[in-house]
Amino acid sequence: MRFIATTLGNLSALCMALVLAGCAVAGNGTGSDGWPDGGNDGGTDTDGDADGDSDGDTDSDADADTDSDTDGDGDSDGDTDTSDTGPDGDTDTDGDTDADTDGDGDGDTDTGSDTDTGTGSDTDLPQMPSQQMLVGYNEGWINMEYGADTSYGTDLTTRFDLDYVKDMLDNMKANGGNIVRFFMFEYREGFILGSGVPQIEGFDQTFLDNLEKLLYEARARAMWVYLTALEGNEMQKITAWKDFFWNLVNNKYGEGDAYNNKVLGPVLDVLNQHQDVVWGIDIINEIEAPRSVPMWTDPVNGARAFIKRERDFIKSKSPWIRVTSTAGWSNSQYDIIGGFFSGLGLDFYDLHMYSDDGGYANASAVRDKAVADGVFIVQGEFGQETEENIDDTLQYNVTGTFLYTAKNLGFKAALPWRWDYGPSCWDFVRQDASLRPAVEVMKLYGALP
Repeated sequence: MRFIATTLGNLSALCMALVLAGCAVAGNGTGSDGWPDGGNDGGTDTDGDADGDSDGDTDSDADADTDSDTDGDGDSDGDTDTSDTGPDGDTDTDGDTDADTDGDGDGDTDTGSDTDTGTGSDTDLPQMPSQQMLVGYNEGWINMEYGADTSYGTDLTTRFDLDYVKDMLDNMKANGGNIVRFFMFEYREGFILGSGVPQIEGFDQTFLDNLEKLLYEARARAMWVYLTALEGNEMQKITAWKDFFWNLVNNKYGEGDAYNNKVLGPVLDVLNQHQDVVWGIDIINEIEAPRSVPMWTDPVNGARAFIKRERDFIKSKSPWIRVTSTAGWSNSQYDIIGGFFSGLGLDFYDLHMYSDDGGYANASAVRDKAVADGVFIVQGEFGQETEENIDDTLQYNVTGTFLYTAKNLGFKAALPWRWDYGPSCWDFVRQDASLRPAVEVMKLYGALP
């Protein structure tokens, strides 16, 4: 092969020398080069060049450009665009290998380096956990509890602390937390209220911005977020707001519609953009509290109608999201077993239970009722019952027993109350930021498949 190439090279050089010297090569044509094309280019075409075709360029293809492919775009990359010269095989001008014009090569129309339509480059995000039973923590409201230094009702607005959120989530994740539950509207946080009826006039944009930051941080750590909307216990405790809450849950004077359209609706718009991290939403924490007031003329059917109305509104805006209404107080398992939550279109049931031995009556019957209703069940809150006794051993044993029972019964998630220092007997974090021993049990269950 080397000899042939050398010989051909010498012949080419010889022909070129002859052309340059104006020497004729024997032939019968009318051109000075001896070929019948009338030219002096040494070829048999009619365009005056030496490439053997009539397209007016000097390459050997049949288009009118000077590259070596036949697409006429002026480059040799084999595609039909003109602004990039890479052999990308597409027809756009951005130089990548996809069919869009964003130049990033990932096949979507955003400018991130991922394959979704968001603007972030999230291909390096960790895979979300898919445990048979998700294990995590209730945070409720971020940072301090009730008292002079409280963040209750301000944790996603005026006292939002992103650095604190990052540190909190890091510590939860390191201690078995694959899911975290937050309250949203405790103390009517974010509500813009007027003096007329309905009182709700709007919602704080700061809340929405900070909620989105919270969701981004949880997603970066592969932690599911479970959100609670209304706090039912306030409706029983804050008597000064009784009229407001009555109007809201009964949709009197359009207060319920105002809540849905001006508060819950904008929140759902945010959640719709974060479906990869939002695990579910709770319509109202422990509806047994407002039923005890009662907030409805009929505390059974009135409360059920409220749950159904909220469920339907949420599904109309966010059909993808799991929806529930949590069962609390001492009779919570009997509300589930007795069918209070049945037939409302809920996606799962959430049982809250507190006990000093980690057990409770009719646990299997609760599970069986959920199965019969075609939904799954979670242990959305649990902990010791005796509030005055801050006992590490008690918390450790109670946590282990509740987790063991929930796992064996096939519950899909289990979250003890509560991660942050309160102070209370339930906290997993002490005032000096050290962790109580019960986190070791959480780590054990959090590592299970």
